[in-house]
Amino acid sequence: VTPVKDQKNCGSCWAFSSIGSVESQYAIRKNKLITLSEQELVDCSFKNYGCNGGLINNAFEDMIELGGICPDGDYPYVSDAPNLCNIDRCTEKYGIKNYLSVPDNKLKEALRFLGPISISVAVSDDFAFYKEGIFDGECGDQLNHAVMLVGFGMKEIVNPLTKKGEKH
Repeated sequence: VTPVKDQKNCGSCWAFSSIGSVESQYAIRKNKLITLSEQELVDCSFKNYGCNGGLINNAFEDMIELGGICPDGDYPYVSDAPNLCNIDRCTEKYGIKNYLSVPDNKLKEALRFLGPISISVAVSDDFAFYKEGIFDGECGDQLNHAVMLVGFGMKEIVNPLTKKGEKH
């Protein structure tokens, strides 16, 4: 997967999650690591609300309708800029043909066979202060944030660079 990115002060988690999933699929299927433009989705996903939130499924549908997404270098992330869709700056596009919605009880299986996937989670205000490691704060009571799921059962894995039980 590409490195962790910062959505800054913009409610664009839906774009980061869906773009991260596509980047991961390119790496797995084409053996090519690409960095795609979250900003293009923020600006051009008319089914979503830019920095005011959106849905992962809408992002995937818009990626298909847009005919792909620009590399980040052509359409860099600026978060709070006015949403003026400008796909003319793309030198090339990376597209998807379709996407799958996975039921909650099949997430582990999908992760194992497909790789990193976009999910919605219910987070509380505690999540705003999360920095790294395993989040063990309170959960929210409604789905309100999109993330990329890259693993499960991580409490069983010890990072060889830190001592077991050490806080990160």
